[in-house]
Amino acid sequence: MGEHSRSKPGRVVTVFLLTLIVGTSACESLTLRREPENVRVQIDSPDVDEITIVTSRWFLRVPDPECPQCVALVQLVEADTSIAPLPYSQRYPLDFRLQFFTEIFTVDSVAANVSMVIHVDDREWYNDGRTLQPDGGEDGNRETLRFVYEYNTLGIN
Repeated sequence: MGEHSRSKPGRVVTVFLLTLIVGTSACESLTLRREPENVRVQIDSPDVDEITIVTSRWFLRVPDPECPQCVALVQLVEADTSIAPLPYSQRYPLDFRLQFFTEIFTVDSVAANVSMVIHVDDREWYNDGRTLQPDGGEDGNRETLRFVYEYNTLGIN
């Protein structure tokens, strides 16, 4: 009996330490922040067979000269523009800037229902679908779907 009572505190300490280690590891796996590695873009439409896509991994945010209190404008430093067949699914590796920009619009001069889903690594960050008008409506600007991502950037976007 005396030997059993001496080992009980040792077991409690061992169980406590194991619980602390496992609990800390579990918390870190939930909160550990790491840099993302890639972005996956998926686009589809029941109305058109292809879409224009603009992608960039290097852009700047610049103040809007007409509205200084508004959200900063995105100025692309380097970009690729292509016409992509639908459905479209492409993975883009992120470089050291950890930025990604994509914007899509219809190729044809017809309205089209278009959906775009974006994953950063395996987490969904964007899921939108709407009818894109080719002429842009009243203001004359073409309607697009746009996604802008920057990792660990402070500020309101």
